Amino acid sequence: MGNATGSCLDHYPQLQPRYIAAALDSILAQSYVHWEALVVDDGSSDRSPAIIEGYASKDSRITPIFLHTIKA
Repeated sequence: MGNATGSCLDHYPQLQPRYIAAALDSILAQSYVHWEALVVDDGSSDRSPAIIEGYASKDSRITPIFLHTIKA
């Protein structure tokens, strides 16, 4: 991705799914376009995986990483 700026969002189950959407909306609203976001979900059982997948399907700079068990 050249000189891209990277962001890694590690989703904790204690956070509400709306914060994932707010964080990704904030990244998407930037004027700088050369970035990549790695969004890590460590086995949450709420709506977060669907939210993350939705954003990733709309923008290829968002890469979801789904772990099947919580790593604490």
